Amino acid sequence: MPRLKLILQFNAKFIILLLFLMVYIIIQTKIITYHSKLDPASPILKGTLVNYSIDGDTLKMLIKSKEKVYATYYLNSSKEKEEILNKLKLGSFITLTGSYKEPLNNTIPNTFNYKKYLYYNKMFYTFNVNSYQIKNKNNIFYNIKDFILKRIYNMSYKEYLLIFILGDKSLIPSEEYNNYITNGTAHLLAISGMHIGLLIGVLNFLLKFLKENIRFIIIILILAFFALLTGFSASVLRVIIFYILSHLNKQFNFNLSSMEILFLTAFILLIYNPFYIFNYGFLYSIITTMGIIYYKDKIKGNYFKKLLILSLIAFLFSLPITATLNYEINLMSPLINLIFVPFVSFCIYPLSLISLIIPNNLWPFAVKCLILLNKININLCIIIPRLNLFLISVYYFILIIGKNKNYFFLSLIFILGIAKLMVKLDPNYYVYFLDVGQGDCTVLISPYQKEVIMIDTGGKTTFPKSSWQNRSKTYHISDNTIKFLKSLGITSIDYLVLSHGDQDHAGEALNILANIDVDSIILNEGEYNDLERKILDYHQNIGKEMNLKYFPNYIIKHELRNNENDNSIINLIRVDNYNFLFLGDVSKKVEEEILIKYKFNYDFVKIAHHGSMTSTSEMLLAQDFKGIISSGRNNRYNHPSEKTIKALNESGHSYYNTQDDGTIFFKIRNSAYTIKCYKP
Repeated sequence: MPRLKLILQFNAKFIILLLFLMVYIIIQTKIITYHSKLDPASPILKGTLVNYSIDGDTLKMLIKSKEKVYATYYLNSSKEKEEILNKLKLGSFITLTGSYKEPLNNTIPNTFNYKKYLYYNKMFYTFNVNSYQIKNKNNIFYNIKDFILKRIYNMSYKEYLLIFILGDKSLIPSEEYNNYITNGTAHLLAISGMHIGLLIGVLNFLLKFLKENIRFIIIILILAFFALLTGFSASVLRVIIFYILSHLNKQFNFNLSSMEILFLTAFILLIYNPFYIFNYGFLYSIITTMGIIYYKDKIKGNYFKKLLILSLIAFLFSLPITATLNYEINLMSPLINLIFVPFVSFCIYPLSLISLIIPNNLWPFAVKCLILLNKININLCIIIPRLNLFLISVYYFILIIGKNKNYFFLSLIFILGIAKLMVKLDPNYYVYFLDVGQGDCTVLISPYQKEVIMIDTGGKTTFPKSSWQNRSKTYHISDNTIKFLKSLGITSIDYLVLSHGDQDHAGEALNILANIDVDSIILNEGEYNDLERKILDYHQNIGKEMNLKYFPNYIIKHELRNNENDNSIINLIRVDNYNFLFLGDVSKKVEEEILIKYKFNYDFVKIAHHGSMTSTSEMLLAQDFKGIISSGRNNRYNHPSEKTIKALNESGHSYYNTQDDGTIFFKIRNSAYTIKCYKP
């Protein structure tokens, strides 16, 4: 306890402020409910154009109306894309026609919740744009920002200029950004305390001929303008407020410690916007700065030794946040940052500012070097299952009390060991019918995670596009599936069963294989299509049967046909005392064929072909079971068909549908089960 008192350096006034802040945050974020001021039935959205980005054929706009709204417009031609920059002007009054859309919750557990993200930013709807009208207005701030934005869009490596000038990561290619995440250097792609601190240092040097107070005022004005440009991000505001309070502390001899100034900084920010408590940029900035202040007496030696210690401290204090975001950490990131931090701080960031004013050849060369460095993946990644508040609290407690006893590495071992051990001690069976849109994906997990099966991966049919339509951001449906598996601490899959080679069942297999270890793949019999051949080229261990201890199973043999759907693998898997029947996309005829031949019982049925009218025979419906339908919201096939739903209802079968219920989750133990849905 004396150690904690020394760390926090809190007197009674700070304790009172902390208690007040906690109550204030709870009231503002949990008790008070906020609602939209907009009319979602209206086909019109009017407001000020605050920001925009263009990626491929997609124009995204941030509109400030009665509240802020993200609007999306799909460009019709390459000519319109070329002309759009001349039409759009920040600060303009814009009238959009289209439709409001209410954002959805995450339907796969432990993944990003877009609806909550918008709510925390006091946003309640998005807007799909059919057409727009612009009325230009003059505003000196918006004019300057618009000039900068248009200039950036016309320069080479605009995606990196957007990052370091405006804090906008929307155009960085997905592959590059994923490499930064893997290397543990993604924090460098944000305008953070490091960048603002460097800017303050440069400004102090350039203005050293001025009196201190005059220099301070000029720097604050420049920083305020910079904060406006970057949309008042929490990390930028943290540095500016900390800088102001530090100056006032020195000027008026308040004798506040750096830790107390940091607390006051966080206090001001959270009073201004209590939802910052859910902002990862804010948490990263405050917690890593706290760690650096607390361990500052340990930062000794030459430049590279200091940098390594600093990087290690930042890594340890930010580890729970990184693990909560990605469910994995790279143990090599403190060493990798020895190269990246100086290069970004003293080369990339200054050159981005210089290049905005004076285009030069050094900027493209420097970015090419950064991209090349980023491709060299030196990683020792460890998956960390979802952490609870207790584990995080104990982790920081050990970090704090262990400062002078070299306990801080114990905190790392603790969080890795306990978090991984907890998921391996779970005696329950789990079956997840994941909501992957118009497709199928099921994950079965045995007690103690001894065995894991995935049946199908989901996937989306894509159509050829012109080069101007291609986006830098690529999205895989299975990215959420992979994150979900990591959140459970799953590092490998025993069997990946692909019922057949259609895109909506096997389209995400390559992405799964690239990110999760798979021991064996099972493909259906018959001639392989192009997708299945790509899978075969990637993974050679192809099986015909599943040999599992916890999941007695039967891959049901049936007559092959000249039809990919009817050639689907049919699985009957026993989970504890319950039989789960997986029918792929087979038709009624195949259902009847296997039911006559095998005469098995089934308790839960994955309804064939997403509830299409071609499946779910009367013979199947003759037995008592609960049904699960996997279908996408507003899908083009109108699955499930009204005929199938009517048949299920009339025969007295209850069922779940992913488009309405999201992911459907079974927890089974000792012949009892519970069902939970992650609704959109």
